[in-house]
Amino acid sequence: MAGEYKNSIIANIQSFFGFANQSASALWYRIATFASDIIDIINIELSNTETIISDAALNQRVLNQSYYVDIAKGYQEGVDLIEIDTTLHKLGYAQIDTSKQIIKQAAVSIQDNFITLNVATTDSNNNLIPLTPDQLSSFSSYFENFTAFGLPVNIKSEEADVIEIDSSQNLISYDSVISLDQLKQNISDKLDEIEQNVILGNTYYINDIVSQLMKVDGVINVYIGSVKITADSSTTTTSNKINLVSGYFNFKEGTQNTFKYEAVS
Repeated sequence: MAGEYKNSIIANIQSFFGFANQSASALWYRIATFASDIIDIINIELSNTETIISDAALNQRVLNQSYYVDIAKGYQEGVDLIEIDTTLHKLGYAQIDTSKQIIKQAAVSIQDNFITLNVATTDSNNNLIPLTPDQLSSFSSYFENFTAFGLPVNIKSEEADVIEIDSSQNLISYDSVISLDQLKQNISDKLDEIEQNVILGNTYYINDIVSQLMKVDGVINVYIGSVKITADSSTTTTSNKINLVSGYFNFKEGTQNTFKYEAVS
């Protein structure tokens, strides 16, 4: 890139001063060379700066919803952040204590041109519930340390939507070597896992539920015809796309008993 602009500068000078000495030792020629080198340096630095910013954004995934979800779920209630990398001034915890990680689900969306993060914790039955005002305040203070400059995040904690499997349109076929009681427990555990560990958003699909249940040990086939979704005191029925208000959901209590089961030898 060195000297990229030199010829253009020389040509412009010659167009103004037709008598200019074309010797490389001429003062105007050396000035043109110097100016060209300066422009090259500026362009290189601008390019490097753009690359650094781009790489940092990609490495930190600040434009990816999983970045916000990971940071949210990493929150440890009652524990102070420390500087764990003095070079990059990176904040974190001295040690990870999963028992203090109270954020069990987080959903990211764009609302009114702002990034919105909706978070939930769980009760003693593993149901998603909103944070208390004090918990939400502490979490918000923590999260502000990880937001990108100029990109404010609206943080809230709402009631989870509730999904109810249609009792007349479902069937789970399973290997008969597994007891029905054990299978139901496995299904219940998988439903809890779906609620807490799947990265959600404003849209989910019945096939997503089916795909997850197919991973349960012993399950051969799963059919779900339709589900009901309750959010903000309003209930809708769908056989395909599940539109979520909060961005996450609980299955209705006892869903594992709603399914019809068919043992296959």
